[in-house]
Parts: sequence; structure tokens; C-alpha cells
Amino acid sequence: MDDQRLLRALLRRRHVLEAAGAAWAVSALGGCLWKEGEAQAAGPAVLGTNLSGLEWTQPILRRTAGTMPLVNYAPPRKAEIAWFASQGLRKNRLPISWEMLQPVLHDSRPNGDARKLVGEPGEFHAGYAQLITNVLDAHAAAGATCILDLHNYGRYRDFRYAADGSVPGLKPGPTPLHRAYSEDPNAIRERIFALAPGATLAPAHFADFWRRAAQRWKDHPGLAGWGLMNEPHDMPAPGGTEPTDGGGEDLAIWPAFARAAVQAIREVERNVPIYVGGNGWSAAASLADRNPGFPLQGENLVYEVHLYLDATSSGHAFDFDAESGKRAGGRFSRRAIDEDVGQRRLEPAVRWAQQHKVRLALTEVGLPVDDERWRPLFDRTMAYAVRNGVEVMTWLSGNHWPVRGHPLQVAPGWSAQGTVIPAAITAMQAAASRSAKTSKVDATPGQRPAAVQALLNRHQGSAWAMGHAFTDYVQGVPARDGQPVRAVADSGTGRLAMLHALATDEMPDVGWKPPVLRVADGKPAIECGGEKGFGLWCRTGAVQAGVRSRPAPAVPFGLQDEHVLMAVVRAGAPGSTGIVLQASTAEEGHASELVLEDGKPRARFVDATGRETALTAPHALEPGKPVVLTLVSGPAGQQLRVDGQSVATAQQHFEPAAFSQLLLGAGFTRYYPKAGFRGLLHGALVLRGRPTEAELADFERWLRSLAA
Repeated sequence: MDDQRLLRALLRRRHVLEAAGAAWAVSALGGCLWKEGEAQAAGPAVLGTNLSGLEWTQPILRRTAGTMPLVNYAPPRKAEIAWFASQGLRKNRLPISWEMLQPVLHDSRPNGDARKLVGEPGEFHAGYAQLITNVLDAHAAAGATCILDLHNYGRYRDFRYAADGSVPGLKPGPTPLHRAYSEDPNAIRERIFALAPGATLAPAHFADFWRRAAQRWKDHPGLAGWGLMNEPHDMPAPGGTEPTDGGGEDLAIWPAFARAAVQAIREVERNVPIYVGGNGWSAAASLADRNPGFPLQGENLVYEVHLYLDATSSGHAFDFDAESGKRAGGRFSRRAIDEDVGQRRLEPAVRWAQQHKVRLALTEVGLPVDDERWRPLFDRTMAYAVRNGVEVMTWLSGNHWPVRGHPLQVAPGWSAQGTVIPAAITAMQAAASRSAKTSKVDATPGQRPAAVQALLNRHQGSAWAMGHAFTDYVQGVPARDGQPVRAVADSGTGRLAMLHALATDEMPDVGWKPPVLRVADGKPAIECGGEKGFGLWCRTGAVQAGVRSRPAPAVPFGLQDEHVLMAVVRAGAPGSTGIVLQASTAEEGHASELVLEDGKPRARFVDATGRETALTAPHALEPGKPVVLTLVSGPAGQQLRVDGQSVATAQQHFEPAAFSQLLLGAGFTRYYPKAGFRGLLHGALVLRGRPTEAELADFERWLRSLAA
């Protein structure tokens, strides 16, 4: 499948979820959706989440060098797995990439040069396999378990090996941590499950993968199950070997592959549950009638289904008003979404499972975080699932940076009261009659003058002071001199906490290190810069027309708006260069930022076209001396201030460009981290609007008090 066809498939993702069951559901489910006597014996609720991150290389894998750990993919953290377990989420799902784990299929014949760069036929990549083992270890240590979910949609992106075993244009990655790739379009091919002659991805390939996985992890105490294949969809037509595009697929292909995998696993072990999804994106509504041969023969099989709450159950639309105005399932249903929509979508699968006396798991379901009106829909879905003994795993959590700010994120947050429990988890706990376990702390940075707090409120301001930096946003404690810092609460609006997002204890020698707390003249600060040093990061949602209209929380200004960035710093060695404070978006290059350039303060603006505007102070900072830096920008012009004095101005107009993140002591644009300055950062703030001269002076005095 080429990129455009893949994009179209993803955009209509799960639109077929309603097709098989919705017409029946409309007529049959007008009243109560269940009867007490028909509910399965539920027992204790089985709850978990999807620890997304290891599968994120898929869009650019093999085509580019974009396979840097912690930038392009990342494992979940041990601390977060333990925290989820403490909240009752004890059976999670780990999406993994087939190509990353098994870079060369068992019957491929690369030559010696290609083997050195890609791997040996059939063998698992040692580093990636170890990451999976680490995740299982963390689950076992926390008293939890994890399903290994092969997140490939019935496909495999491969190199095209020539007759001599070479790959056109094959290159090593830029570091030993990167994977080999080729920019030659003729060097890549997309394999897809098929049964016809000429199939490029056969049941034998699938069976080989799962046989090896079972041999490696079958006895691990942290293993919950084998997730055979995430959301197979758009399989070839009967007799074909190419993907279909919205209809006509051979529904017998996926069950045949599933049978081959089940047999291969059971030849190795007979006890670990096997999770089997279905055709059509594993739609809950179509499990019963789009999978010929289901239920499969075999013991300890669990059938997994997915559903979302938007009008087409796609998981890609989050505007409640827009979705409420549509009809659920498009032409397949006459009913708009309501509080029972999740129940209606799950009901056909529950009845099918009861009829066949098999187990059922809802391994993907999400609660949009922007609008509380989604909550009753999610609550009723959870209650129905738990009541009927259905395992539930929310989408999505994990330690990979794109999870933060995702409209369905289930990642723990941070506030002045400590760890913020995501609403999806509290809903699951309520359905299971469990209580959240909270640890209340005082994470605020001390008292501010009332006038400063009033000004922060007026300008939708966010502020961060290092006086109450914490070692972690889960199970953390106040940081002391020399300890890492992973969380600082927002003491302005309270909504934009700063976290560290590019380091993990699972990969201590890879990626970026969190900032460290230092004390200078009795005042706490984070030490920025240094080798592999990376600061703190607040990712928020971004507006997407027709998809996400009111992200919450959000950066309250864009490049074109009136805004202020302010920080109090101490430069390190002479000539320090790097970012102090940045407002930007991870996916694009535009930004508004305070930086040091050869020790000189600079306000820098990059617009959506890449054009740069810079205001530079005439003198370098004296190392070790606290200085307040201020960037002011808006339609009236731009200004750079140093210790309250204007040192440079400009008159530049910027076209609209939204921001969706803020960073301290680091930057991140165009999917890659940018170095922070070398020195200490005591505190910072951002504002929407253009304060008066007197108001700016009040803010600058308060910031200076954090450092001197």
C-alpha cells in the first residue's frame, strides 16, 4: 500500500466498525441493552492500557534514518507501569513493530553486506527484543502482566532484495542506534497477508514470527498473552495479492493466518492466552459476521475488539459538537451518538462471545480529554463491559513524547497537588468499584505577590519555579541538590505542567538525560545543557479543523499573537549557546524562543516558511550572574529585554502559526530535539497579551527573586 492509500485507509479507520452490526443494533437495541440474567459472570474487572511507543517508527521505517530511540520510538517507563498497577491497571497491552523485532523474514536471502546492516534471516533484533523483555520485567515486578500486540495491520514493510541479495541504495543509520534504510523507492516493498499464488506475506512468515516469540517469552511471569495482529483490514480480494481499498476483500485470509499462528504457538506452549482480533479493524460490531471460521479451534483464546465513541468509531475525531451532529456509522445507522453508543457497538460482540462461550477483550477504547461531555458515553461503555466480564484496555498511554497532548491520552499528569489521574482511569475504577490511590503533595513554588498572581490570571499566564521541582510525576519526591528533575507544576493557570519526556531508565545509555537540581546562592535551579542534557517539556493539544476544535489544555497564543516569554538564568561557561525557553510545535519548524548565542541573549522567531527574525543583545552574559531575559512579541512589534532594559527591537508581522508545546532548557521542532543552553534556570513564565511596562517590571522582579 502506497503512502496515499495508507493515509486514506487511516482516515476512514474503523468506518466499517458499524457496517456489520449497526442496522441490527438500531432495531434490536431500542430499549435496555442487557439483561441481568444474560450477563457473563464477570468476576474482578480486568483493566489496563495500551503502552504505546515501540511501534511509532512505522510511517518512515526503512525509508529514512528516523529510527532514533526516544525520538522516533520509546518503551514505557518502569515507574509508570508500577503507577498504573497501583491504580488497578494490571493487564496492559504493548504494541510492537514486526519489522523492528524481526528485521529480516525467515526466508529472505540478503547478501553479506545487507546482513551486516539489516540482520540475519528470521532472527530477532537483540536490542529491540531486550526492550520488550524489560517491559515484561517491569510488569512482573509490579505484580502486573502485559500482552505483546503485533501492531502491523496484516502488513510488513520490507527491503526488496535483488537476485544477488543486495538492496539498492542501502545505507547504515547515522549512529549504531539507528536502523539501516534506503531512499531508493525501488528498494522498498509493502507485503500484505494473502493466500493466492504470488503472495508476498504468507502464513509461514506469520507462524515463524510467533513461534520464535513463544520460544523467547513463553515462561516470562510478566507475560499476559500473545496479541496476534492489531486491526487486520483491507486484505486482498479473492485470488489477489494487493490490498483492497474499501471493499471486496477476501475475509478468509485473516482467519487462515490466525490459525497458522495459533498452531505455531501451541507447538511451543499451551498455557498463555492468545488474543485474536478480527477483520475490518477488529470492529466490535463486526466480529460475528466478518470472520469466517470464528471461533477458531484451540484453547485459551480471547477475542479482542475495538471501538471508539465518535460518529464513525474511527478514533480520529474528538469534537463533541461536530460528532453529535453526525449519524453514527454513516449510512449504516440512523441514530446520532448518545450515551449508549459505546454499549451498542460492543453489544454484538458480547452476545457472540456468550453464544460461543469464549472470552472477550476490548483492547482499544478511548476517552477524548478535551470535553467533559464525552465522559458519560465512556462511563456507560465501561460499566457495560465490566458487567459482562469483558477485559478493557484504554488507548493510549506510554512514555513516547507524542502521547503527551494526544486527544485520547491516558498518561499521568502533574499539578500543584501531585500526580494527575487521567479521567479514563477514574472512569474505569468507578466501573470496577475501585478508588483511585492518590498521593497529595504541595508542588507549588511558594507564595507570589498578589499583584503578580492577578497579572498571571489576567494574561492566561503559566509560571514555573524550581523551588518545588520533583524527581518524578509518578511516585516522585521533592528534588534535592544533585537529583534529576522530571516534574514542575504550573503555578499560573495550573494547567501546563513541565515534565521530562526524553529519558528512560530502561535505556540509560541512550537518549537524553533529565535536568538536575542545583542550588546557587541558596536558590534552586535546574542545570541545563551538557552532554545529552534535555530540559523540561509541556506538550498540549493543537486545533485540527473538524477534528479537534478546543484542545485542553492548550498553549494560549500562537506566533502571530501578542505574547511574552520570560526566564531567569545564570549562564555557564563563557560562550554558552542554546535554547532557554521555546514555544513551538514538534511537527513543524516555527517557533518563538529565548536563546543564548555565544553567551549573548537573543529573541528568535521562525515563521511557517522558515524565515527567521532575531533580536540580539550587544553584550554576553557574565557567567554565574542571575539575569532576567524577556521576549515580547505581537502585531505592534518585537522586543528583547535584559534585566528590565530594552536592548533590541524589531517590527515584524507573522502569519498565523499555532503553538502546541513549551520547553525549558531545550527545544523540539521538526521531530527532533534542539540543544539547551549551558547554565542554570531558576524560573520562567509565558503570557498571552502585551502587558504594560509596569506589569512587565512586576513579573521581572518576581522572577529575579527566584534567583537572588
